[in-house]
Amino acid sequence: MEFFKRFLDYFSRIVTLILCFSSLYILFFWGADALINISYIWGVLALSAFCTFASLIFPLAARKGEISKLKMIFLQVVFFLVINVAVFITGFLCKWFSFEYKIMLIGMELVIIVVFILVNVISYIADSKTAKKMNERLTRH
Repeated sequence: MEFFKRFLDYFSRIVTLILCFSSLYILFFWGADALINISYIWGVLALSAFCTFASLIFPLAARKGEISKLKMIFLQVVFFLVINVAVFITGFLCKWFSFEYKIMLIGMELVIIVVFILVNVISYIADSKTAKKMNERLTRH
């Protein structure tokens, strides 16, 4: 049950942020009159599910014993690269951008970076609040 709750928390964060920032991307690169195919919605949902599973599996790799800062940075970089590859494959298949226009690729990368950072910051804040509540409950008993 805890995994499902955590999955929904991450999934909702990722979907919301992707929709917000991809809306700006679409507005900027395709214009206010752009018509969006249903594949966009399915692509966002599939990508969000993949990213959610990846973000929940990532801590498992880090839990195997004590982890150094260097290994944590390495794992974060690998995780970011996996997310990048997933976004660009999904974006290509769903025709979110054209490889002919380098500025679109740069814009897509900026969206990936912003969403990645915001999801991590929001998750860190939420996890910190949860840990603080747990510690308060433990000190009461």
